[in-house]
Amino acid sequence: MGEYGNKTLSSIGERELVDLFMNLIGVSDANLLPHPDDAVAVRFSGGVLVFKTDMFVASTDMPPMMRYYDAGWKTVVMNVSDVISKGANPLYFIYSMGVPRSFKLKDALEVVKGIRDSADVYGMKVLGGDLGECRELVISGFIVGSCPSGRLMPRRGAKPGDLLAVTGCFGLTSAALKTFMQGLQVDGELIQIFKDALFKPKAKVKEALALAESSAVTSSIDSSDGLLESLLELAKINKVGFIVEDLPVCVEVKNFAIRFGLNLEDLVFKGGEEYELVVTLKPLELENAIKAVKNVGGELKVIGRVIDEPGIFYEGKQGRVELKGGGYEHFKNGLD
Repeated sequence: MGEYGNKTLSSIGERELVDLFMNLIGVSDANLLPHPDDAVAVRFSGGVLVFKTDMFVASTDMPPMMRYYDAGWKTVVMNVSDVISKGANPLYFIYSMGVPRSFKLKDALEVVKGIRDSADVYGMKVLGGDLGECRELVISGFIVGSCPSGRLMPRRGAKPGDLLAVTGCFGLTSAALKTFMQGLQVDGELIQIFKDALFKPKAKVKEALALAESSAVTSSIDSSDGLLESLLELAKINKVGFIVEDLPVCVEVKNFAIRFGLNLEDLVFKGGEEYELVVTLKPLELENAIKAVKNVGGELKVIGRVIDEPGIFYEGKQGRVELKGGGYEHFKNGLD
């Protein structure tokens, strides 16, 4: 592998690195969700099992004010969100935790309490895991789910003419990070909203399973890396483009952007950690999809459509603008 010389990971980023790893590993015919989907699905005993692993690292994933309990909670949500975005119901969770020897016992217990409580929310069993020593807190989760309908929702499948929809609003976690990292002064009610969004997120399990049952979804991804990054990923996989015509912004974020003179579109598109579902839909099945999500207490909002022109565009007050850049990518972005 001498062709890579002294090239560092920061020069290529997480996604290109994953591509290189997959070239070494190879693609298995057993996987029903081939790369670049970030979960694995296999047929088992007449059904479909879905697997996912994701990691929480304190130095890159733990902003100021976050508790160790929250770190455990969020590790579960990170994994659940990817599994449900494939149409699978989360069943079992295993974790590995690395901590320094100077780590306080009470803090280690808080991490595991967060894992336990978060798993309980989704009806999962925590089956145990592994414990080791390292220089900072690292929690790696592994989740097993099943696809009860047998209708997987892969990232591949979107085509021009499909509708683009999301399960919630965006921008809260972006605004929260700016507030906590930069010490911005906001009122107590908004601080609590920001804390809940950033530290105690919830995955949209009922909405995902309802969408899988509806047969309306042509492609699906979660928004953990940011709305724009999710759209860029879907566009790349499906060789399509997107136009967003209705900005899915949270009301609190509108007011926050005005008060601090921040770019509203950046808060919405370039944040991350929202754990909403971003899906493309068959136009003729739109009413069925909206009704299915509403019946489980959720909301599905159409924000745009799939186009055959490359690129991600936003039709705002300034006209049509192409959106560049993306959300968070390991080895390229820092915590701040």
